[in-house]
Amino acid sequence: AAIIIAFSQLGNLIGVELQRSEYVLVLIGEALREISGVEPVTLGIGLGAIFILLLIRRLPVFVPGAIVVVVLGTLAATVFGLEEYGVAVVGDVPSGLPRPSLPQVDFADVRDLIPTVLTLALIQFMSVSSLSRLFATRHHYSIDANRELLGVGAANLVGSFFRALPISGSFSRSSVNDEAGARTPLSNAFAAGVVGLTLLLFTPLFHNLPMAVLAAIIMVAAVGLIDLKELQYFFRTKPRDGRLALFTFAVTLLVGIREGILLGIAASTLAVLYRLSRPHVAELGHLPGTRLFRDLDRTEGAHLMESILLLRVDSALYFFNAEYFKRFILRKSADPDRKIHAVILDGMSINDLDTTAIEALDGVVDVLESQEIELHLTGLVGPVRDVMRFSGLYRRLGRRHFHASPHQAVERILESWDRKDDEGRLDQYLDEVGGGEEGVKPGLKE
Repeated sequence: AAIIIAFSQLGNLIGVELQRSEYVLVLIGEALREISGVEPVTLGIGLGAIFILLLIRRLPVFVPGAIVVVVLGTLAATVFGLEEYGVAVVGDVPSGLPRPSLPQVDFADVRDLIPTVLTLALIQFMSVSSLSRLFATRHHYSIDANRELLGVGAANLVGSFFRALPISGSFSRSSVNDEAGARTPLSNAFAAGVVGLTLLLFTPLFHNLPMAVLAAIIMVAAVGLIDLKELQYFFRTKPRDGRLALFTFAVTLLVGIREGILLGIAASTLAVLYRLSRPHVAELGHLPGTRLFRDLDRTEGAHLMESILLLRVDSALYFFNAEYFKRFILRKSADPDRKIHAVILDGMSINDLDTTAIEALDGVVDVLESQEIELHLTGLVGPVRDVMRFSGLYRRLGRRHFHASPHQAVERILESWDRKDDEGRLDQYLDEVGGGEEGVKPGLKE
């Protein structure tokens, strides 16, 4: 959005009337076609204003750069008669305040406008939300999306009595406001007061203000919204989020802001659904000298348990990931090199599951029982245990297949096997555990 806003002011900066568009490529193409008509004086004023604004940013004390360039630009245009040299100025600004009136409501029009209004409201809310999050992150404060929505709705309701355009957050005006040093919502009240006073008394003062100066203010403020460090942070922390950000940026740049926002939301939703449909399932190994079982891929020293497969699902289980979860367990348990006789599912990270997930677990039990493999579950939270009780799965497996921890499950399994053949598996495991406690920290891989 910042780049689109900056390029939208290109015509005013170079003194050429360009076709209004929200597409950057169209704006660039228009500017290149009209390159021969560039007004040198206008371009010089615009570039000079940009230079002054950037210079003021580097000063150790706060100076309202926008006010400085507005005053200097207006004085220069007045003293040197820049309008005669082809420099576009603001011109006559109508004075006075709009009078309130009741909107004329035609219910036939209302019916026709409902789809457009709903789309517009969604776009407005997304714009306000993204804008408020941007400045909240920049200045380290929290926001309430409900209050933002209420504020936009109230502003549009009042604005309808003054024939106002639909009200939303403005990237360009908000960035200019931020550049001017605004830090609280009171800045809007002061701005409204100054605008009202100006409309009543001071509109003639802005007649000679060069449009190139206004373009420079908006362009500098808009470019200030671009945060490459945040994009680097995305790629460093979560590359998938970085790719989504680049995709949204590219679509916004090539297609438009509304389309970019909508497609960005759609892509993010699909990415979330994809991640949820393929939950992370860790195979656990025993850490010698402790009662701990940790992810084999991330923990040095952890090793597989003979004939026992230990898995941990790091996600809730729902209809869209239940089948993946089922296939993963059955594939791992069918490993011919392991000769699995028991599967332990650590459910400490499963905070919810639906009926489809229960059916998938039932299917797992069916297959494992046909292969004479036991299924044990550990660490289940209360709500998940309740679902298993109500579904009958708890009764089917039996109480002895539910345990507080993987360590307890391994003890019970080895104890039952030792009763059958007396091979001392439990004693061997307890010797390996030693006096280890649950709280011993394993060595994690970088």
